[in-house]
Amino acid sequence: MILLASLPGVLFAASSEPVVVLLEGERREVLPLARGAVELVPLAQVIYGLGVTSSVDAKGALVLSYGGREVVLYEKRSLASVGGDLRLLSAPPLVEDGRWLVPVDSLPRLLSPLLNQRCEWRPASRVLLIGNVAIPRIAVKTFVSGDSVRVVLESNEPTVLPAGNFEDLLRFADVYYDDLEGTKQPYLSPDEV
Repeated sequence: MILLASLPGVLFAASSEPVVVLLEGERREVLPLARGAVELVPLAQVIYGLGVTSSVDAKGALVLSYGGREVVLYEKRSLASVGGDLRLLSAPPLVEDGRWLVPVDSLPRLLSPLLNQRCEWRPASRVLLIGNVAIPRIAVKTFVSGDSVRVVLESNEPTVLPAGNFEDLLRFADVYYDDLEGTKQPYLSPDEV
């Protein structure tokens, strides 16, 4: 116990990687704080500019309002009231220096019904999507043939090239390599071209 008390920086350190919040037409980064094994984000930084109003009621609970809907958060309680229904959070929200800190993985359970929009937390990429936002998924395939390697990038989103850059892309359509048998093979297949 003495060891833990003497190392508050370990228990209360900021996470090294920011959480990226993607909204329609906006991208922002929010630095999370680690509290034990829980990652918390300052709620005000996440909801800034969304039109959500916040107030603290007489009992010290945070009331978020938007479009006639309400979410109520209670400090140090893992339950939140969402439109009158109780929702379980992964960890209790905390108030530090007047800032409400909320578990990042619980934000979709709070913001989606409040904003009446899609809200999704993707922990692997550390991205919080709010609204009609899509992130392209890119797959990389490699094909090794002797001392040659072919790399194919596939995306689920169409890619728009600025005017004039098609020539750069098309020049790869005329590039060939020698396979193991010495036959010339195109770097790009006809479908890729």
